[in-house]
Amino acid sequence: RALGSLLSFLQSTLFRLEEGNTVTVNSIVQAKSSMFMRISSSTLSALHIFATEHHPLLAKGQGHSKEGFSLFSLLDRTKSKLGRQCLRDWMLKPLVDRDA
Repeated sequence: RALGSLLSFLQSTLFRLEEGNTVTVNSIVQAKSSMFMRISSSTLSALHIFATEHHPLLAKGQGHSKEGFSLFSLLDRTKSKLGRQCLRDWMLKPLVDRDA
């Protein structure tokens, strides 16, 4: 059901699936690097945007970590790994123009 919903959304917003399994793209938006704010790793660390904690349990395996207390962990209400990665990308590279 989720795949069908995704396909329906993509067909209504980004492309059309035509007979013969051809795809027509409705629009392409070019993202320039100037549209995104560049945040250094030291700034991300100082602002506690992301925090990694190493998990002490051996059941998790050595070297495994999890997200610690951070702004990202407070805002993360995603239901999938893809959604979580998308939110992470948005927080790593926020848009400069909020109307974009």
